[in-house]
Amino acid sequence: MKIIIAAGGTGGHVFPAVSVARELVKQNQVIFFTTDGIAFQIIKDSGFEPWAVCQRGMSSGNIVMFAIRMIQAIRECLCIILKVSPDAVVGFGGYPAFPIVFSAWLSRIPVLIHEQNIVPGKANQMAGMFANRIAVSFQETKKYFSDQKCVLTGCPSRFRDIEKPAEEDFRKFGFKQEKVTILVFGGSQASQRINSIFSDAAVLLKGNFNFQFIHLSGKGDYYALYKKYLNNKLNFKLFDFLQDIAPAYRVADLVIARSGASTISELIVFKKPSILIPYPSEKVHQKENALVLSAAGVATIIEEANLSASRLHNEIISFFRKKRSQANFMKSMQQLQMPDSEKKLSREIGKLKK
Repeated sequence: MKIIIAAGGTGGHVFPAVSVARELVKQNQVIFFTTDGIAFQIIKDSGFEPWAVCQRGMSSGNIVMFAIRMIQAIRECLCIILKVSPDAVVGFGGYPAFPIVFSAWLSRIPVLIHEQNIVPGKANQMAGMFANRIAVSFQETKKYFSDQKCVLTGCPSRFRDIEKPAEEDFRKFGFKQEKVTILVFGGSQASQRINSIFSDAAVLLKGNFNFQFIHLSGKGDYYALYKKYLNNKLNFKLFDFLQDIAPAYRVADLVIARSGASTISELIVFKKPSILIPYPSEKVHQKENALVLSAAGVATIIEEANLSASRLHNEIISFFRKKRSQANFMKSMQQLQMPDSEKKLSREIGKLKK
């Protein structure tokens, strides 16, 4: 089969798409559609040659401009679909998803979309009307779509068969195994708010216990954070972005992060406890994702409106001082797992062929 995969915007859309593409490419031809920026780079670094289509910033704030850009995007996608003549189109959300799905529908090409979050974004809610099949990561998501179209596959992760940290993982960061390790990041595009609050909390934590941390800051705050951590003589490893995040997950005793779909699936794969700070937007339903882990007793949620250095400091201290049953934690994580999601999705895509 010749398959077009459309994904863009953030790592939350792109990472699951790449995982499925790696499965599909074993027996099919895969063509990636995405936007420019970080999505394009992630796909390229993963060994695929993406086509950059659809302008970024297709905001619905200006309805007239949105309509013009959408019409332009659909026309562009129609031309490419006619040229490529795919057997199926798969949408993973983000900027390119709807125009490509709609163009495929107009061209009578079968379509599958995948929703990574519990509450679907606007692009996928619209795309769902034109899709033949809708793959969801969570059972709760089915209520937002036609039940007859839905299939539960889970969210494909770029990681699998995760083992315990090796000595070389700690050496990679210059860390000692006997120390408490914290991993902090704000999603694929980083978070200035989390950077600011955690850096203050880290200074407060300094006198409480012997800890070390990995912080993925993004480019904007990198140098200011580096100077601050250095001046306070903290035991840290700072990156603007970490392509291979697996060793960081493996060495972490606690993860502090946003609660995008990819982060949630990675926490489950690596079986890591977390403090989650959902992105505060009605357009991005990260709180519902975080509630899945919170309800299972494997994560703590701090709303950004309630986030402060002292609150985060107290939650971290509480986490490491509280006695927990490791057996119960692992059991809860096991119940959340949906293995082989990329294979399940690949099978569903294979069924689309006319």
